[in-house]
Amino acid sequence: MRRSDCFYVFFLCLLVRVLFKVISGYDNFELFGDSYRYDNLSQQIVGGNYNLDIIAYISAPLYPYTLALCKWISIGHWQEIAVGFQFLLIGLSSVCIYKIAYLLFQKRALSLMTGLIYIFYPLTLWYNFTLTQETSFQAYFIFFIYFFLVHLRSDRSRDTILASCFFSLALLTKSHVIILIPFLLWMMYKTTSPKNILLFLICVFVFVLPHGLVNKRIHNVFTISSHGNASLFLLGHSDETYSCFTNPERVGDNNVARICDPSFVFDKEYVFAGYGKVNAGSPRIRNEMRLKIALNWIVDNPKKFFALKFFALKRYLLPGLDWQYYSRPVWLISFVSGLLLYLPAYVFLWVHRRQWKKHALLLSLIVTIAIIFFVFFPINRFRVITLEPLLAVYAAPFYLSIIKKWFPRLYSETT
Repeated sequence: MRRSDCFYVFFLCLLVRVLFKVISGYDNFELFGDSYRYDNLSQQIVGGNYNLDIIAYISAPLYPYTLALCKWISIGHWQEIAVGFQFLLIGLSSVCIYKIAYLLFQKRALSLMTGLIYIFYPLTLWYNFTLTQETSFQAYFIFFIYFFLVHLRSDRSRDTILASCFFSLALLTKSHVIILIPFLLWMMYKTTSPKNILLFLICVFVFVLPHGLVNKRIHNVFTISSHGNASLFLLGHSDETYSCFTNPERVGDNNVARICDPSFVFDKEYVFAGYGKVNAGSPRIRNEMRLKIALNWIVDNPKKFFALKFFALKRYLLPGLDWQYYSRPVWLISFVSGLLLYLPAYVFLWVHRRQWKKHALLLSLIVTIAIIFFVFFPINRFRVITLEPLLAVYAAPFYLSIIKKWFPRLYSETT
């Protein structure tokens, strides 16, 4: 591994992101509706209001606070500061991806190949300048992966602390990685000392404590990150979204499906048949009621439930975006890109299945995404930002073997 490689990977990643931003012409809001929500939440924080309740759930705190900090630095240029920060994070994450590959395989050429796959993989390009959680989460999570893998090999307290810090930042940005914690503890139990397991848990608790106490004071619920996963469960198990998932209405010249409307979990005035205005209750009560409504729906609609699980299976097996909700060219690019990432990575795992403990983190992420897809509903961006960066590492050996065979001189220059 060479230090100069890290600089090349970093600046190439930045260049690609800047060029895509300029050429695409999109602003920082239009690609993801949640951007406006985070803008509003950060503006509340600037004004001294720390209530992050948006009815569907209490938002994870770190990203709104990050935008609030950008506004505090310069209210007139806060978007440029936020996008610049996200570009910086993603540039550093490309270096970490390079280092993760070297840590696992000890090959410079393979590390460079991994960096290139990550840089040019198209499904995260539009997140990187959009003012949503996805980019910062992905970067923090990649930092965590690197230091966690280092920790498993070194069992040093310093590496444990670094891994726990970046895991905490990722958790405070998007809460779904809480599903991963039992798998992490199992891996640590098998390879590290009990002292470092305890240290990891203490560090995470210290990070989540401040805003957990804020939400306890405001809403009488202690939160680890966000609060309200019953909303996701209800979105995946209700008549309001069932037809949208299984037989969506098609609109427009491209005959694409209308995006499922989640507004019924955001509207305080929405009346759930037989339950009333559930959304008007406190966070604790409405979360309990949404879970109850969804579970009752499953009991009353077993055929629809299994149809949704079959839909989840299809979406879990097929890479890329959902073919129903995107134009054919966009879907095709995402599908082909996904195949080129998933197939070689999964083949590698199968060939090396007897060494599964060495690759337990990737296997844990695969299971984590499966839990999200099957317990809640297919949320593709969670897969893109959580699983696919590490898949790039495992896809790289296949593409390196092609270069070694067809371009031996280029291969020899990078080894």
